[in-house]
Amino acid sequence: RQRAFDVVVLDPPTWTKTAAGAVDLVRDYQSLFKPCVLATRPGGTVLAVNHVASVELDEWVDSLERCAKKAGRPLEDVTVLPPEQDYPSPDGKHPLKMALARVAAG
Repeated sequence: RQRAFDVVVLDPPTWTKTAAGAVDLVRDYQSLFKPCVLATRPGGTVLAVNHVASVELDEWVDSLERCAKKAGRPLEDVTVLPPEQDYPSPDGKHPLKMALARVAAG
């Protein structure tokens, strides 16, 4: 029996190497996000976090929406959570990106 959760948190390191291979958030984020969406009950939420400065916020959010739709679990809403003011960015492009992605309620 597959379990479904109300909330799933995805906060991977920027880059890591495991026995299964290397994970690079620029290329591989959707492969991490998809199982999270599939494990979230309809109407539930994935808190998705990305720490890669070179990833544009709008492009990242679009990739979350495309990934969820392709997995057959479209998102009802994506709310971007801005970083706290004590987490400065000299160029205004924060490396920290956070979004609450609500899975459509069937």
